[in-house]
Amino acid sequence: MSANVYIPNKGYAKFDGLTNLPLLNNLLDITSISPSSGSYGGNLLTILGSGFDALTEIVLHKTWDNKCEIRSRTASQITCKFNIMNGNDGEKQAVKMKQNGETKEPSSTLEYTNDVSKTVVVKDVGGETQNPTEVSVPDNGQVDLVINGYANMDDAMTITLWSPANRKAFSGVIQGTPSATSLTVRFSALPLDDYLLEMLVNNKGYAYLPQ
Repeated sequence: MSANVYIPNKGYAKFDGLTNLPLLNNLLDITSISPSSGSYGGNLLTILGSGFDALTEIVLHKTWDNKCEIRSRTASQITCKFNIMNGNDGEKQAVKMKQNGETKEPSSTLEYTNDVSKTVVVKDVGGETQNPTEVSVPDNGQVDLVINGYANMDDAMTITLWSPANRKAFSGVIQGTPSATSLTVRFSALPLDDYLLEMLVNNKGYAYLPQ
């Protein structure tokens, strides 16, 4: 006797005979993404689904793959950050999966939409416009960054320095009251490391930083 039993949101349980315990094989799928629109500077996505493991990758795809950097993962939820999207207002990118390098389509179409109205654009960081995301740390471990933008720099946001090597974020403290075009943020007690600046604007996504 052979039977296949489907368990919603998990997959198929397969067993042979009445005395063998079932073996559960989770189906790889994405059921939802949040948010589904926001800044074209990038965003932090929450991906819900099933069958996620250490080999699962998330990509946003239009004419190329924009890999979503995984920050946390369980079998049913992935949190990942994707970077700058080259595109126009209203442009959509499909959210897809990769397993062992092979692209897999979700069971339903899921897309992220560029929204210029939710994009905070940074002009420069400390006067530097070339690679301002790369931050060097002095021996005392303290960094003050003056960040200049075109508008909405006084929006509520979380500013961090991300260590790719240690996969850890360090939060900065905004000094004084930001203006619409400028703010100063201080990072203290930073270990010596290479960091990337990240500015996550509440309910919008990541600020667009010059490259």
